[in-house]
This record gives sequence, C-alpha cells and structure tokens, in this order.
Amino acid sequence: MIIFTIEVVLLIIILIQDLQKRSVSWILLVALFIVLTMHRSNEEGIRQLVWPFLINSLIISFQLVLVKLWCLIKDCSSKKLLNKVIGLGDILFLYCITVFLTPLNYLLYSITGLILSLIIWSLLIGLKIAKERTVPLAGLLSIWLAILTTVEYSCTSINLYSDIFLLNELYGI
Repeated sequence: MIIFTIEVVLLIIILIQDLQKRSVSWILLVALFIVLTMHRSNEEGIRQLVWPFLINSLIISFQLVLVKLWCLIKDCSSKKLLNKVIGLGDILFLYCITVFLTPLNYLLYSITGLILSLIIWSLLIGLKIAKERTVPLAGLLSIWLAILTTVEYSCTSINLYSDIFLLNELYGI
C-alpha cells in the first residue's frame, strides 16, 4: 500500500511539473524508477525484471530511431528532434517505466497512452484551454499509468506485470 501510494503521488507530481514547466526533474524520474523497481521486485523478484526491462528498452530505442528517421526525412536538425519533437523528460520517463510492465503490456500502454495524449491535448488546444502547442507527454503518460496502477491495485485479476490477463481477454486463452 505504501509503495502504491508513493507511485501515484510521484506520477501526479510529474503531471503537475510537466504541465507547469514543460519539463520533468530528473530526480523525480530516478525516484519513480526506484519505486517501480521496488514494487515489481517485491512481486516478481529482481532477477525476473531484467528481460522485460531490456526488451522494453529496445522497444523505446526502436521508436526513437523511427522518430529520428522521420525527422531526417522532414529535414529536421538533431537539436529540433530533442527540443521540439520530443523532450528529454519524455524519453527518460518512457525508460523509467520499462521495469514496471511486461513487453506486451508496455506496447499496449505506450500505444494507448500516445493516442490518448494526442486526443486530450488536441481537445484542450481546440477548446483554447491549453495555450502551449507542445504536448506534456511525460505528464499525460504519467496520469495514464497512475490510472492503470490504481485499476491494478483495486482489481486483483489484473496484473500489469503479467500477460495472462491480456492474452485471456484478446484470445480467450
């Protein structure tokens, strides 16, 4: 219960900080990584975290290579890639949560999180609630993870570190 509470509080602080400053403190990200690692290692053991961490890190790295290729095609400079296309805090946040989810759950989380972030921020810009055009991606993804973590905590049949629930829902296994 204590680790869960700390997770949610850190995720909410990341949202607030990203909305206000359009940046996230690296200390918060380190703290989040440590807390998420503690959470999963209590359930799975530290040795069980290595492969999902590595696979999820490869997934992010592959996505970043694709973004870099897109930027090269669009004739963006490397400086624009890091400052204008995606922020360093967004990238570090994505790496922080690699230890928390299985690769299948990570893919589902990142795809749904990116889509929801785009929809929510587009609506906020369209309604003139948001003045900044840049998306606070780490903040929006953090609140999405807080929601999923809360659902996992309150529903014992859902485990974000197991693909069984997801595979059962998708394929009836």
